Amino acid sequence: MKIIKGRLVSKCPVIKTGVAKNGKLILGRGINLIVIDSGFNGDISAPTEVLNQLELEYSGTMKFQLADGTKVWKDIWDGTVILEDYEYEAIFIEGDFLLGMELASDLFSYFLLDFDNQKVELKIKK
Repeated sequence: MKIIKGRLVSKCPVIKTGVAKNGKLILGRGINLIVIDSGFNGDISAPTEVLNQLELEYSGTMKFQLADGTKVWKDIWDGTVILEDYEYEAIFIEGDFLLGMELASDLFSYFLLDFDNQKVELKIKK
């Protein structure tokens, strides 16, 4: 059973992430932190400076509803996420650095938040 471990930062669950030399986003290792956001139904939202480091293919635009209810059109890109020895296709948008539930539910079988011990654990499905 493979587990990705993270922590809580200001009560938000985060895991490490990085960018591979081939332009793919690595989950579970790296120097950056990505928030696991149960309110974001997409795959990956990332700041422009991270998107610029990734090998992405422009895919078009899609309508999103923000947390405050506002509906906005966002550019979307196709890219790849690396988790352990596997690669997964993902949709990327520009914004805060977030791992959304669409991708998280494909990658992980459970998501543990331990507020008392400030721990986060995600069990990898494969």
